[in-house]
Amino acid sequence: MKRDIIIKVILGAVILACLVMYLIPTKPTKDELKFKEEYESINSIVNEKTGKKNRKVTIPEKNGVKYIDGKQLIKKIKKKDSFIVYFGFKDCPWCRSVVEILIKTMKENNVKEIYYMDIKEVRDVYKIEDEKLVKEKEGTPEYMELLKRLGKVLDDYTVEDASTGEKRIYAPNVVGIKDGKATVMQTGVSKKETNPYMKLTKTMKDDTKKQFERVIEGVY
Repeated sequence: MKRDIIIKVILGAVILACLVMYLIPTKPTKDELKFKEEYESINSIVNEKTGKKNRKVTIPEKNGVKYIDGKQLIKKIKKKDSFIVYFGFKDCPWCRSVVEILIKTMKENNVKEIYYMDIKEVRDVYKIEDEKLVKEKEGTPEYMELLKRLGKVLDDYTVEDASTGEKRIYAPNVVGIKDGKATVMQTGVSKKETNPYMKLTKTMKDDTKKQFERVIEGVY
């Protein structure tokens, strides 16, 4: 009799603890807060490259973002993990046009985390000089390794319609990786979106959401 009562008490305590954990919201992580601050910090500030004001974005505190660098990403791929990674950078105007929908779509589909790699400074850069392709900047070793591992789903790298013979991680690129293999890549940018500063219509937002749902379907 006593044994049954003890078991019931223990089970009740476990159930209560589970309910408390479920009902009480967890605090946002440092990465989540960092991502929110990073993207919102340049709201409405003039973009030095384009001369136009950055799109204003509102990032929820609980956004599921986890920062990752090239070495860490390659390690996860080698471990044959399954996950989604967003490549971009905060002042990329195209990134800012899709990032809110990306986070919302992940949340609606119960994707608990999405990895984020800032690629602004790690890529190699080519330019046209005297009608010839010239490498202006070397990419980091990790970036070049990622091109090999993700190349199956990446777009070609062209400069003024001239092919560099390489793949490219553009911004934004949202890549789905299943069991260590890249399965799908989407930019999230609607074909009807002719510039990254325009007002987004419902059709554009729906197009973006569908693209990100394809990434999720390719992983989970």
